[in-house]
Order: sequence, then C-alpha cells, then structure tokens
Amino acid sequence: MILFRANLILSAPFHLVSNGRRRGYLFLAGRFAITESIRLMALDADTGQRVWGGERGGFDVLYATSSGLYVGMGGFSKLLYKRLETGETIWSTSLPNARSVSIIYPADGLVYANTFGGYRLVSEKDRAVIFQQSRGNLNLDWLKKLEAEIGTAIDPDYFYVLVSGGGTILLSDGVIRDARTKQALWDINDPDLSIIRLASSETMLFILTRNGNVEGRDLRTGAMFSSIGIDPSTLPPSDGEGHGNTYRLAVDKDENLLYIYLGDTKQLFALDIS
Repeated sequence: MILFRANLILSAPFHLVSNGRRRGYLFLAGRFAITESIRLMALDADTGQRVWGGERGGFDVLYATSSGLYVGMGGFSKLLYKRLETGETIWSTSLPNARSVSIIYPADGLVYANTFGGYRLVSEKDRAVIFQQSRGNLNLDWLKKLEAEIGTAIDPDYFYVLVSGGGTILLSDGVIRDARTKQALWDINDPDLSIIRLASSETMLFILTRNGNVEGRDLRTGAMFSSIGIDPSTLPPSDGEGHGNTYRLAVDKDENLLYIYLGDTKQLFALDIS
C-alpha cells in the first residue's frame, strides 16, 4: 500500500531516522520544483511534508543517527552536525582538501570521513580533525577489530555496512553474516541480481535490481518472498544538471515502511510493507 508520493529532484542520497513509533524524518538534499534552489531539508517520514528547509550548497553524503544529522560538504571542505528537529547546525569542522565526501561513519565518539583527499577522523568532543591521511593503510582500532571479527581485510576506500538487522550484518564484500558469530549465511554477489540498491528491515533484505524489481528476501536464507515491479530497466541518464539520476531505498524498521526514490521520474514513494 502506497502511503504517500512526493515529486522532488534529489541531488544527494536521503537518510532516514525513525523515532520508535513516533514521527520520524527523511533527510535529503533536493528541491520540489525546477525553479527552486537545491537545499538540505527534512521531510515528515509519514506524510512526505517538508518539516524544515536548510541552507543551499553542495551536499555529498548524509548520515543520521537518533541524536543528530551529519552532513558532508566536500565542495566546501566541511563536515556539519545538525539538530534533527530544526536543522540547526550544532557544530562544524573543516576537512582540508576534501573536495568530496563519500562515506561518513560515526563510532565511539569519532567520525570517520572518506574524502577525495584521503581519510579524516573527527573528534565529536573537540569538534576538530584529529587524524588525516592522504592514502595507504588506515590504522583505526575499530576497523581492525571488525576485520578480525569477520576474518577478512576491509579496504577503507570501499568499506561500509550496507545493511544490518535480524541478527545479521552485510558489509561491502557482499556476504550476509551472522552478527554474533560472523559466520557467512549467504552471498548476494549473484550476477543475475544486478543489484542497484539495498535496504533492510529486521527480517527482510530489499534489493532494487536493474531489471526493474524491488525484491524482498529473507535476511538469513536469501529466500525471496515478494517482488515489486517498478520498471526502471536501467539506471537513468543524467538530466543535464547531474540531479535525480539515481534510485534510492530506505526502510523504517519500527514502522515497517519502505521508501523508494525513482531518479528518472523524480518521485519518492512510501510503502507499507507490514
């Protein structure tokens, strides 16, 4: 069942925060009309209505937690941390020679940012870059610990947790593992899937495939339970401005909602998957 549909032009991936059976937020950089400027904004995750609109600018990546929103602005060499409810900037720090930010990952009071100019480690307490490295091996304790747990090396250029839930974890090597034992359960590296995007609930992995389907699969076994046809056929070309040329998925695990953004038609859908 479709809960809402919003027409918008997306210029950066959206990110979801669920507040546990209360109203949550979808954070994105985009605009509702071609005549508007690209802005950072928050939408009501239940209705698609705009809650607040923030500053204009180039936004590379968004990462939301239950306490705040991290915003990577490589073109301005900045990392921002914002209040969820209002968009107010709580703190910001400079990321020297960043140019672009591809990954933000907060852990243990630190924020890891992978940028065009190298790696940055930002202290949330001191709000300053405490470590930066152009390239090469990244010696971070939490990254090394994770490598030891899963028994495989992680390239920090490409490391990210794709999805987690239901006692499982999926890293960028494409293998679903038991979150406790790190035992491999199944491999999503199937050429027939031709995966574009992934998102998960506590029990299901949702896969947007290049052949135009959103498949719902059991997180622990890979068995397919549902398929939604949206017919993108291929990733759409750029619209001439570099905006809206991607598809995105996100899941609200508390409310059992699936969000799908279609870059070619520039539409955001919210679907009830309960």
